[in-house]
Amino acid sequence: QLRAGQADATAAPPSRGRELEAEYRRAHALADGSAAAAMKHQGMARAAAEALLAEGDVRRAADLFRDADLDDEAIHLYVNVLGDPGHAAPILARRGNHARAAELYELAGDNERAASTWVAVAQEAQRHAAADGLDLLVLVAVVRGDAILEVEVGVVAAGVEGDRQQALGERR
Repeated sequence: QLRAGQADATAAPPSRGRELEAEYRRAHALADGSAAAAMKHQGMARAAAEALLAEGDVRRAADLFRDADLDDEAIHLYVNVLGDPGHAAPILARRGNHARAAELYELAGDNERAASTWVAVAQEAQRHAAADGLDLLVLVAVVRGDAILEVEVGVVAAGVEGDRQQALGERR
């Protein structure tokens, strides 16, 4: 039996990828927030993630890429390698790509989050392109059956239509 504080002599030593990941996490925790430190830590994270990939630990590599703000790499692994779009969607939303995030939420089967993200997309489009109008067919299809979201979509659609009519009146 092991006593507290004693290591199991038969336990396998941590892999090179996990050692590099631990080094990255220690260095990142002590970071001063400078751009130079961020670049150095991203390099450390990339090396650790590549080692994890070489060891076959794809999930851990994707999580490390995500944690190091290496978004493109994380998204690629989550969506294309792991088939887990639900983990990639929040990264895309954080980057402001809400339409793609909504699509990935749909693929992941998270229809409620997809619908609320589509509503946010519609509202953003209303703010920035009200005179151009907005095609809400896809949005309506996603939220059908959810009374609260249908009301929100209806309000957005009515606002867009009102803005379109106002813009037409101004042109005359």
